[in-house]
Amino acid sequence: MKIKFCKMKLLPVFLTLCIVLLLVPCTVFAQDINLPSGVKYTSNYHHQYYTKIDVNANVSIKDLDGTVVETKQVTKTSGNFLKGGLSDEAVKSTLSNIWSDIETPYKSQGTVKHENNDGKMSFDHFDSGHFYTFTPKIGDVITFETEEEAQQYFDEHQDATGTFNKLLDVYEYQIYKNTYDLIVEKNTSPAITQVNINSLYNYEVGSTPHATAKLSQDENEYEIAYECWEEMENGEPIAFWYSDESKYIPSMKRITKFEDGKTYMYSIELREKDGYKFSNQCDVYINNKKQSTVIKTINGLFMPSIETIHPVTVKEIGTIEINNATLNFKDGDKPVFTGTTPENAKYMLVFEEWRTDGEWTRSDKWFNDDEHHGNDKTITTFDKNKTYHYNLFVQPTHNAGSEGWVFGPHTKLIINGKEVTYTYKTDAEYENGLRYDFFVFTPINMIPESTHTHSFKWFIDKEATTTEKGSKHEECTICGYKKAFIDIPMKDLETKSNGSTTSENKKTDKIVKDTPNTGDNTNVSLGLSVLVLSLFGLVALYKKKYTE
Repeated sequence: MKIKFCKMKLLPVFLTLCIVLLLVPCTVFAQDINLPSGVKYTSNYHHQYYTKIDVNANVSIKDLDGTVVETKQVTKTSGNFLKGGLSDEAVKSTLSNIWSDIETPYKSQGTVKHENNDGKMSFDHFDSGHFYTFTPKIGDVITFETEEEAQQYFDEHQDATGTFNKLLDVYEYQIYKNTYDLIVEKNTSPAITQVNINSLYNYEVGSTPHATAKLSQDENEYEIAYECWEEMENGEPIAFWYSDESKYIPSMKRITKFEDGKTYMYSIELREKDGYKFSNQCDVYINNKKQSTVIKTINGLFMPSIETIHPVTVKEIGTIEINNATLNFKDGDKPVFTGTTPENAKYMLVFEEWRTDGEWTRSDKWFNDDEHHGNDKTITTFDKNKTYHYNLFVQPTHNAGSEGWVFGPHTKLIINGKEVTYTYKTDAEYENGLRYDFFVFTPINMIPESTHTHSFKWFIDKEATTTEKGSKHEECTICGYKKAFIDIPMKDLETKSNGSTTSENKKTDKIVKDTPNTGDNTNVSLGLSVLVLSLFGLVALYKKKYTE
């Protein structure tokens, strides 16, 4: 933003100069000191500006259709007078910084425009001072605070030679008042086309209604305005519960707890945030179920009659059984998902998942889209150099949920006929540790098999000692795949007749480490041959000696 300099008319300029001349003593340019004949007299005049900046911004905030929704005035000042005029860099920089301080808080709301910039400079006051210096032909410059002090010096140094200078400094203080219009136009945000909400609405008899709806994502785009329960009788609401107290009116009968034999209807209203708008065809999913009735309001969406419940006693699902799950793959295989649940089970398998560092894939297309992945990559094929973890997401069927079936602390998980432990992905729980969602991590890990035939060789990783176990493992000489490490027992001490000790384990381990298990008995045969030849030599030597 360029700074506009105000143009002063001739009359104010003339008056200002007159004021300066009035302040300057008549003797400022006259020699009023007796100087030695060898001293030359000079006089100078210096004018310095000092500027203070006051800024007033008229702020107007407009919504997406250009309507002004808020106005305010923001003022800031430089505080002190700054050395220089409006054309000096230090003053211009300070003005720019003040503008930036005013505008920065609004940039997050939309596009900021600086319009109708105007500035006026006004005189505040003058100040002045005299400075006296003597520059001798030989020696350092001498300064004097007063004219009398200079006169005394020259009276005492009549032989002085050089130049005596009298300087008048004039300081003009001025105030620059700047006003402009700051227009904030809210950004046009992309329309919200899909909403995902998780909510718990399977209450048991005697439970107290409370807010349970949570957004699975996009919390910066919209929020839950309120949740609502209505007690229905003959198709009409007769009592209400709202998560927002402001929705009640005095004549309303309130729901304080859910009662047996009564019917209750659940609804939610959403509200847009920060300039975001719901599209006219926005899809709303609540607990992964697409809502058939979505009503667009002035600034949000209303989903009536999401669920109708008849409170029942909550029952815990004892066992989750997943059959036919494919848990082993080869290097380069594409992920396939084959897990099933028993017929008439009270739960359904929403998706299976394979996951490794920064990568995952799921069986359900919607849960596997780019929006859910975010910055994570999709697993397209398995890599033999990575370890993959198997997880799953299970929910009660619609009928089972309406009957009060939920998951709890005693729910067992059986996969392909074997019970496995599990860890919940989130800490969210219902009363008494019950859950309506079963999204868990399992301890099932998978390393894809290599497509070649392994050729394994034993390797000693750590020698066993008499105090510590050792370890060894088998490793494929082709691909480098390692089997699990196996302990080598600690060595046993055996006492020989000569008092020394040896360890049979040491001999055994030495063979394992140094002698490959190839089936080659060359060393043994060679030893036997040497032994037989040695015996024949001894017999021949003995016979010769005996003959002699």
